[in-house]
Amino acid sequence: MDANFEKYGSDDGTGGVDSLSEQRCAVCNDLECDNTNSIVYCDGCNIAVHQECYGVAFIPEGLWFCRRCMVNRGSAVSCAFCPSKTGAFKQLDNGMWSHVVCALWIREVYFANPVYLEPIEGVASIPRSRWTLVCYICKQKTGACIQCAARKCTQAYHVTCAKRAGLYMAMEKGVQGAVASNDTLKSYCDRHTPGHMDKETALEGIYKTRMFFRDSHSLSRKNDRLASERRQANRVNRFKWKTENGTPIAPQLFVEKVATILNSLKVGNEGLARMLRGLTDASSAKEINKEANFKKIGSAICRYWCLKREAKKGAPLIRIRALDYEFITPEPPTRPTTNAAEISSKESVSDKPEADDVPQMTDKVLFGHDLQQGFGEIDTSEFIGSRKTKVNCLAGSRNI
Repeated sequence: MDANFEKYGSDDGTGGVDSLSEQRCAVCNDLECDNTNSIVYCDGCNIAVHQECYGVAFIPEGLWFCRRCMVNRGSAVSCAFCPSKTGAFKQLDNGMWSHVVCALWIREVYFANPVYLEPIEGVASIPRSRWTLVCYICKQKTGACIQCAARKCTQAYHVTCAKRAGLYMAMEKGVQGAVASNDTLKSYCDRHTPGHMDKETALEGIYKTRMFFRDSHSLSRKNDRLASERRQANRVNRFKWKTENGTPIAPQLFVEKVATILNSLKVGNEGLARMLRGLTDASSAKEINKEANFKKIGSAICRYWCLKREAKKGAPLIRIRALDYEFITPEPPTRPTTNAAEISSKESVSDKPEADDVPQMTDKVLFGHDLQQGFGEIDTSEFIGSRKTKVNCLAGSRNI
């Protein structure tokens, strides 16, 4: 929402510019800088601040992070004095957070180190009456408000709300002068805006600020409602085994089984990194936690299986063919055939030679004919006569 400058304005210097180089300082809201007081940009949240406005003694050669990104990068923090969650933050002595601009404008607090502008101290010195003031811009009773500098005017508002609305807020001697003395700070409500400023612009800024908080609260309530509905749905679906279309949902046991199989396959870091592509934020194989990521892969495989079953309207992904049942279902016993016609037909079929045996049988028949013809041409009379003579000789010798 902060990106929509034309609709909501800005309290941290972002929006309404054409490039990052023209971004205003989140503390003083100024664009000008010099060699001794350059504007630096946080590489975590892209906030822009002057060196003097944020206490940057020297600019590092590499990346530079603001205090919030250095301590609590990626997480939102809340200011102790206003409802805004963006801008240049510094820590209080009690561990809480505050905008640098809020600490500058609230009289009771101060910076323990005026060079580095941290930590912020003096919170206990803020009177209770200041905590009970209601901001007339955002209509919220939160944090600590400042009041209009005009006499007999008690109009209260948050520092960041005044910045977003574009009220008159002047640092007569700059940030370093404000650190040294709060008397150099002057701020007025829209009714007591100095003559050189347009009051209509201030009223328009107040309207934008109220619209910003209204839409922010509406979006927050919507997100809370969606989160509550999601938690309720998760409780209802915790023991749900099928989708609305009847597709089975893989239980956690399947995920653990797949993870066990992957672990048993001895998947290396390179193969695991390829499988994890798109499933994890691990930038290198060294950062891979095998046990945790095996479960991620198993969960992704089970989700893929459920989606495929859903696309096939619950049909199984692998169909068992009818031929596969032969290995499972035994064949029924066949009764012996008693029909003579069937027996003769089977014998005739069985007596028929196969195609591979026909050439071999033909050779045998031809060889038999040749052998018979050869025996017919042999003269066996001489052989028989000599055989009889030998037999007679043997018989005569026995008689002697």
